[in-house]
Amino acid sequence: MAPPLLSIALILGRTALADTLIFDASDSGYGLTDDTFIAASSPDDNFDDQEWVYIDASNGDYGSADTRALIRFPRAFGDADGQVGADATVRVASLILYVADSGDTVSLYTLLQDWDADEVTWSSRGGELGDWDAPGAEPPASDSALLSSFAGNTGFITIDITSAAQAWAADPATNHGVLLATTGGDGTDIPSSGYNDSSLWPVLMVTIENDSGTDTAEPADTGDGTPVTVVTDTGTSTGGASTGGTAETTGATASGPLQRPRGYLGAYEPPWPPPTAVDTCGCAQASPRGAALSAGVLLLALARRRPGA
Repeated sequence: MAPPLLSIALILGRTALADTLIFDASDSGYGLTDDTFIAASSPDDNFDDQEWVYIDASNGDYGSADTRALIRFPRAFGDADGQVGADATVRVASLILYVADSGDTVSLYTLLQDWDADEVTWSSRGGELGDWDAPGAEPPASDSALLSSFAGNTGFITIDITSAAQAWAADPATNHGVLLATTGGDGTDIPSSGYNDSSLWPVLMVTIENDSGTDTAEPADTGDGTPVTVVTDTGTSTGGASTGGTAETTGATASGPLQRPRGYLGAYEPPWPPPTAVDTCGCAQASPRGAALSAGVLLLALARRRPGA
């Protein structure tokens, strides 16, 4: 039996509501995930059929050379119902990964060129797309500015990619995903969407704000009375930033049919309770965005919960 749909309500400012959209490869539509790695020692080989992606500057299994990961959710952004569209304000966007083996600092960069997951290699973007502007998706194939980073964490981690998602929402044609790379010789291993346990697949979580007049949000509800987190921002919104946000957990009980938010909620079947997530942005106690990220991890876990568990 599929897990219950989780209706996620989020108050942002005093007069705006938001939905949290969750995308992963368990949905063959908008959740489609492209995730693979490229290897400097095998510049013409494609590894899209692998169950793992490897991020290492000196990978012993691949000629003690550089391996880098590419991750993209190619259908998450667009104008259709269920996608993140240009009409919505992206408040928070998180890439959620399961790190099985952690190593040196992994840096994320926004990719600036298109690529074909079935054919991409260290040298080529695949097929008719031609070669990368620089091998290994180095700049200018990717942005030279650091998007985010993490290090030393195992288990589920959340990575703030809000600025990239805002750009992708404004122009979906620029959604080429992210490059994960390291300069260290202690590598990081992450299950891909081809891994045999779907609960460990990469996830994109995007919280979008919609116009709502003077409506207020009711506590979110999983349908079985399970407490869920509602993030409230009682401060003043200014562009992509806000102040005075708080997070609280409330125990609502189902009193009617669940409401599906705009967007897809992945059908997850992980262990329960979920592993503790790591707030890699280091801002859970420092800002409303950090609070939203932390709350988002709990919401993701609840969306994954098996009924009756």
